Amino acid sequence: MDRCVHQAVGMENVGGLHILYQREASAFARFTPMGIPEPQNVGRATRYRFSRYSFLPFLKPKRRVRRQPIYHMKKFLSLLCAAIIGFSNLTHAYDFEVDGIYYNILSENDCTAEVTNSGDSNIKYEGDIVIPSSVSFNEITHIITTIGDYAFCECPSLNSVILPESLTSIGSLAFSSCKALSSVTFPKTLTTIGDWAFYECSALTSVTFPEKCKITTIGSLAFSDCLSLISVTIPESLTTIGMSAFSSCPILKSVTLPESLTSIEYGAFCECSSLTSVSLPKTGKLTAIGDYAFYECSSLCSVTFPESLSIIGENAFYGCSSLQSITFPESLASIRRSAFFGCSSLTSVAFPKICKINTIEDYSFYECSSLTSITFPETCELSTIEDYTFTGCSSLLSLTLPESITTIGYGAFSSCHALACVNLPESLSFIDVGGFANCELLTSITFPSSVISIGDVSFNGCSRLTLITNKSTEPQIINKNVFDTKVYEQATLRVPDGSVDAYKEADVWKLFSKIEGGALSGIEDVAQDEGPVTVYTLGGVVVYTGLWNERSELPAGIYIVRNADGTSRKVAIR
Repeated sequence: MDRCVHQAVGMENVGGLHILYQREASAFARFTPMGIPEPQNVGRATRYRFSRYSFLPFLKPKRRVRRQPIYHMKKFLSLLCAAIIGFSNLTHAYDFEVDGIYYNILSENDCTAEVTNSGDSNIKYEGDIVIPSSVSFNEITHIITTIGDYAFCECPSLNSVILPESLTSIGSLAFSSCKALSSVTFPKTLTTIGDWAFYECSALTSVTFPEKCKITTIGSLAFSDCLSLISVTIPESLTTIGMSAFSSCPILKSVTLPESLTSIEYGAFCECSSLTSVSLPKTGKLTAIGDYAFYECSSLCSVTFPESLSIIGENAFYGCSSLQSITFPESLASIRRSAFFGCSSLTSVAFPKICKINTIEDYSFYECSSLTSITFPETCELSTIEDYTFTGCSSLLSLTLPESITTIGYGAFSSCHALACVNLPESLSFIDVGGFANCELLTSITFPSSVISIGDVSFNGCSRLTLITNKSTEPQIINKNVFDTKVYEQATLRVPDGSVDAYKEADVWKLFSKIEGGALSGIEDVAQDEGPVTVYTLGGVVVYTGLWNERSELPAGIYIVRNADGTSRKVAIR
């Protein structure tokens, strides 16, 4: 059994210590008991190897939880806390103590101080704590600006903390594993919550920031594993939600995100299984939803993407099995690998009229079994649908691809069992191995004249095919396994009038028992329209607007000409 594993190496700063970690960006068990090959990372002509041929058996990738970057670090936590506290026992861990609270002086000049711990593992904060804005020591008043790293770490009897209005930052692991902490009041002056700050505060029920709060950053795993956290209200000042900041909060139901937010980092809300809705601002600065951001949020039923969004990360909505529909904004440029993998309730996907997406990556909509429609714009920049992108979309009824697609990847539409109608564009050049394998209801297919390569087993398992139209004047070189054996007997092959004899003599094509003329190329020669037109390349780029007869010379090629009445057609300039 082969696995395709992409490794990513990173470094996470936790409490001033740099921890090196690896993560599996994607791990799929991909194997083929019938001998059908997986894609190989080599040239297109030799990307596959066969031992024997049959229908294309695409198996489910294993739903493995990607826990390496998150959970390996969690394993370090107890050791890390113990080491810090143990080290504190050997050194003077604080500068002074007032009313049972321990402090370190941060700056003699600015007269600032931070809250710290006692340095004795037997002395822990407990009950209800009120931290003052300032304290006096040696006749000097010190302003409290920081809750230091590990200050309240592993204080199991700490119930609540009121933070001072002078506070600007909460350090790493500051309240980590405070199992009884149920409420925290944040001041307006707070700007930063550090990594792991409230990790495993299992009694914490809500996180609320005051209006006009100045906070800009919530650190990595800051509220991860807060098992009682129900709601989060994010202030308008926030720009970054760190890696796995709210991951594994199983009863978190709703999140409202502000317009100031620029990024949602890796795994930010990963495995929040009760999260039903996420309110993203319609307009704002959010450009990226990070990898695994909403991974396995199985109750998430709706998401509205902002007009500023450019990237939807790898596995971002993987396993969001309640998500029903999505509409992408015009700003979107990239849908990464497995972004909507296994969204089994997703019924429709709509791409914007102006589409900047060039490639839909591998597995992006794999096994979206309720998906009935995919709406592409007539003109866009989309050129490639990669491997297994829509595999297992078993409710998809029809498919019309835009006039910019050049490549359909390995198994891209395989096992779309309800697919009965496919319209391939004149821009299409490559159909890779198993592109439409096991689409059992498909009765006809038309290959545009632009198609130069039809991969092995591309239509294997499409046993109801009765009409195959090939507009190419020259027969492509194909292998016999492209179609089922019975298709060569039952289907009519329709080709251009002047190419019938060529197909009757060509390897494999000559196996069709019925070969007839009548296929049109689908491309007109230069038109003589006199009215206003808009001329596009096959990639959707406008190259001319005005009267057709007054156009300047365009390079030879195929173009889409849209008339003033809204009709359009493809023309060839030779």
